[in-house]
Amino acid sequence: MPILKPISEVRALSDAAYEAIKEAILRHRMRPGEIYSEQRLAQELGISKTPVHESLIRLAHKGFVKLLPRRGVQVNQLSVDDIQNLYKLRAIIENAAVYDIATKLTERDFERFEEFRREELTYARTQDHVEYLRVDRSFHAYLANKTGNAFLAEALENIRDLVDWMGAKALLRRERIEEVVREHQAIVSALRKGDPDAAKATMDYHIRETLKNVLNQMELSEIPPAEREER
Repeated sequence: MPILKPISEVRALSDAAYEAIKEAILRHRMRPGEIYSEQRLAQELGISKTPVHESLIRLAHKGFVKLLPRRGVQVNQLSVDDIQNLYKLRAIIENAAVYDIATKLTERDFERFEEFRREELTYARTQDHVEYLRVDRSFHAYLANKTGNAFLAEALENIRDLVDWMGAKALLRRERIEEVVREHQAIVSALRKGDPDAAKATMDYHIRETLKNVLNQMELSEIPPAEREER
């Protein structure tokens, strides 16, 4: 059964391969620990091995995969320490962002937040995790970019692919999307009040709750299905 969608759009093939393979990882069609040949991935995408190899180098640099010489590529399994460290860094960046912008936003910004909310509700209803994560990423990037601090925004962008990967795990619990929508709205409400401390507190809570859900899903994945149902 194919795990990747063929690439049909005319764009840089390595970029297209990167996005297609990342999506397969986010949708759990490519699973941690399993080894995939570059030849198979190239055939499923309908392109040559060269752009696939280039995309895999990028994915390895981001922490998604490990390149195995003469064997193929293996999807990584992040450790608990890796994930906790990732979310510590995320909290430092994003808490600082909302604290900084709390007194600087305009009515147009709040109109944009409402647009994000409507998109989030759409994908919450359909339970489309990958599309929801796309909107979630845009929401958080918007907050970071409003600081006007390019270094801060780039620092968040550099870890965001891994954040999406872990976020996809958190969303395996059906209720989590609805919770995230409410947490985002709490952040926006604090920003609307122009309260930097409240904005920082609500963002920190959101990130801690996401981390908790990621770790819970990791624990559940190690439990046999019969025992998992009992829980």
